[in-house]
Amino acid sequence: MGWGNPMSDFTFSLEEIARATNALVLQGDPACRVKSFDVDSRRIESGALFVALKGERTDGHNFVMDAAVRGAAGAIICFGFNGFHTLPDSFALLSVADSQKALEALGALWRRKSESAVVAITGSVGKTTARNILCHVLSGRYKTLASPENWNTEIGLPLTLAKLTGDTEVAVVEMAMRGRGQIKLLSNVARPNHAVITNAAKSHLGVLGSPEEIVKAKLEVVSGLSAKGSLWLNADDKAFLEFLSDKLSGDERRKILDYNGEVRSFSIMDKGDVRVSDVTLSGLLGSTFVLGLPDSRARVDFPLLGKGAVACAAAVAGAAWKLGLCAEEIADRMATSPAEPGRLYPIDTLMVTIIDDSYNAGPEAVLNGIAVLKSVKVFDELPIGVVLGDMLELGDATESEHERIGRSLAALEPDLAVVAGRYADCTLKGIGGEPGWLSVLRMSDSEDYGEVFAQRVFDAVDGWMNEYGRARDAFHPGNPCNPVVLVKASNALGFGRVVAKMVNKFGVREGGENYA
Repeated sequence: MGWGNPMSDFTFSLEEIARATNALVLQGDPACRVKSFDVDSRRIESGALFVALKGERTDGHNFVMDAAVRGAAGAIICFGFNGFHTLPDSFALLSVADSQKALEALGALWRRKSESAVVAITGSVGKTTARNILCHVLSGRYKTLASPENWNTEIGLPLTLAKLTGDTEVAVVEMAMRGRGQIKLLSNVARPNHAVITNAAKSHLGVLGSPEEIVKAKLEVVSGLSAKGSLWLNADDKAFLEFLSDKLSGDERRKILDYNGEVRSFSIMDKGDVRVSDVTLSGLLGSTFVLGLPDSRARVDFPLLGKGAVACAAAVAGAAWKLGLCAEEIADRMATSPAEPGRLYPIDTLMVTIIDDSYNAGPEAVLNGIAVLKSVKVFDELPIGVVLGDMLELGDATESEHERIGRSLAALEPDLAVVAGRYADCTLKGIGGEPGWLSVLRMSDSEDYGEVFAQRVFDAVDGWMNEYGRARDAFHPGNPCNPVVLVKASNALGFGRVVAKMVNKFGVREGGENYA
């Protein structure tokens, strides 16, 4: 492929770092070379540079000495730090006006030296799933680096780039957003060769106010995107379709985007440059579909749950194709894609199969989870349950979107539904009453989404399962007819606690996923 240079000395002198970060060298040898950087002194390796950030709850300057003890070559500090008289003379200190800006500059410095290809993934829903699928696909051929965990912000992205080495061939980075300007910043740091926008969903309405503003914020990814690269947009996304109307000419579309490279599209409705067709959801087995690229086609047996995961697969297939993979190679790798805890992640316990989708929730993601349960109900013919908490950050659409979810729950007719949170009554309004399968847990204004709340939710699930088990003589270890329960809520509700309580109560089935 020609990317990556195993012979490259992937280190930087303090002098180079000082120039890149506009820093004043207070002490240390300017010729001393640094091989990595971090903001957490506990992760510092010998020869690394510690960046002291001032956070809301902690100040990194309190850990400069700890970084020195752990073998750091030096630290970037903010003007005014006066604790360096206790540090060894050999410990380098670079003083800057803003250590956060210095961190971003370090990420950009590491990126400039790297010869690897960078793929940026952003979007309202599915970023992490798309990132994981693409990394799994590419790692079958290339030395691939991925954003760890949720390192997708102005702190996490530079730390991801710090992991670049001379033999890295492809880096896949995730970009999150809290408001306008953030993705532009991240793109200018990462300088991607290719970019994928999974969608522009309603989960950001509370921050940005309208679908058009969400689209504009996502399109900021073109700011640092290579003109020799490609941008992949969702041809099924209503917000993008309305903003980038089919009536526009190619030149007009590029003017709106302010990007002169390739603008391509993907779809799970058999249109666009990457076409997914013949999608069949197969319950807990995942799905099958046909992947169509501009020059090849292949059938995919896909283990991840839900049509949303299929959309993520479609989103990243084009980037993999641009990096030299054909449809058959992509399909072979997608067939072994691993699930991600917290994101439609199946956990086999002795009494119930839990689908852990507790990481976050917006309307589209919740509807995707409900569709998975519908597939389980039809394909696997198993009883189903839903444990649903509030969807946050929806702004003025909060009540109407919870009502919409309620209508979908009513149509699903699960064996169990626990609806919990401040907006439970809005969901209840959409359901249109309190059927026998529904348990509603309301919250007082003084209550928070903490351990007590999680225990209340678990108790409701546990009580239902005891009653259900007695009535149907169910929940025997190994019983193939035990129910499947989806757990879903915005991350702030901490429904991972509910999942953990269920796992601890019911135990993991032998040969099943070990959640703990």
